[in-house]
Amino acid sequence: MFIGIGCSKDSKPNYNEAPYTTETAIKNGDVVVVHGKQYNVKRLEKFMKNIKNNKNDKVRITTYTIEGGPIVTDLEYDGKKINYIYDSTRDTLGEQKIDKKEFNGDSIYKSGSEYYLKNTPNNILIYWK
Repeated sequence: MFIGIGCSKDSKPNYNEAPYTTETAIKNGDVVVVHGKQYNVKRLEKFMKNIKNNKNDKVRITTYTIEGGPIVTDLEYDGKKINYIYDSTRDTLGEQKIDKKEFNGDSIYKSGSEYYLKNTPNNILIYWK
């Protein structure tokens, strides 16, 4: 008697297979916040400058939880709108969600050392020191 067992790989990405490490995020040019330290912050300033100059641009902000889970925020400016994607699916202990929104180009602003997207009635904090 012969019994065969087969497996097929799911086409959906499994982020638990290849973790998005701090080192990878920094190397990729992400703005990174991990355990009170920040990396590539000037990239966020450049993104804001490009919006002001009406130049297309995109930036990724990766924040790591205390347990090391990455939470990724992608911002892409197309000359008119900022597309916002918040992705916590790589954080195995978190809420496991993806949130997408669209904002006017002038919606991003800095207040002290924090960066926000205007979202009535509550603004969205996208980066802090």
